[in-house]
Amino acid sequence: MEITCTSNGRPAVPSRVSAFLVPTDTPGLERREIKGKLGLRGQATSEIFLTDVRVPESARLGEEGKGFRIAMQSLDKGRVSVGAGCVGIIQGCLEAVVDYAVQRRQFGRQLASFQLVQDMIADISVNADAARLLVWRAADLIERGEPFGTAASRPSTSPARPPSGPPTWPSRSSAATGTSTSTRSRSTCGMLAL
Repeated sequence: MEITCTSNGRPAVPSRVSAFLVPTDTPGLERREIKGKLGLRGQATSEIFLTDVRVPESARLGEEGKGFRIAMQSLDKGRVSVGAGCVGIIQGCLEAVVDYAVQRRQFGRQLASFQLVQDMIADISVNADAARLLVWRAADLIERGEPFGTAASRPSTSPARPPSGPPTWPSRSSAATGTSTSTRSRSTCGMLAL
């Protein structure tokens, strides 16, 4: 377990933070699971409480004052994992949108036959591919042992999340085409307003 704490009781400034490894059976260490999370339900998340816990200097992870950097570097790999999960979600959305557009008929035609709908689906597909490639690039850098911090942050700022696109245009089209009662569409692609 990695615990980051301030060194020598001084104010918490990144250059004064050190990281320590504390065994989970240490007296005074208490974990309380966080319940009712909106996401990552398969991953246990807990609050950690340290009451009168003393840790020897030999348990320090890295150099003194480098704990903040260690914590931030550990978040970089987490960003790649979150990005990969988001790629899976957008891929599921793309599949749900295509299924819906093929099955739904409007004005005597398949919804998928309308140029605007085709354009929207193409945008989702391109955005999914862009996000997937960004995640693969970060994962490749990790595999090769190269710096990956910047690459790990890119999927969250990629075209898969443009500032003015997907959150608004699908809801405009759904107003004209009706709203799906499919549970899969609502839960997987809630932002697409299907």
